[in-house]
Amino acid sequence: TILPDAESLYAQLLGDTLALGILPGPPRQPKVKVLSIATDTDSYAFDPSESNVFYGDYPLRLPFYLVFQAKAQPRLKALLIRLLSPEITERLREHDFVPLPEGIRQELILTLDGKA
Repeated sequence: TILPDAESLYAQLLGDTLALGILPGPPRQPKVKVLSIATDTDSYAFDPSESNVFYGDYPLRLPFYLVFQAKAQPRLKALLIRLLSPEITERLREHDFVPLPEGIRQELILTLDGKA
């Protein structure tokens, strides 16, 4: 069943204890639980944490990549650092995106600064 919005899905999930749903982000209702997922029957099932999504351990993901020429890095440095900032990370979470893990963001910022 395809529902018109997340609130309708929550209503459906709360009304049927055996129902499964794909939400646009972490559950906002305490009675709705996250389902850990494995890639196959012999693998460990992972929760959708930032690290598990980033490293591909959580199999339901749609990665978003920024690709640019290496020679453009000096021009894009300020923008890239801004995109990796805590403020943008929080905005991504608010809009149901899973941001890069903190350690990965810091490593990328150091790389952009030429310190890594």
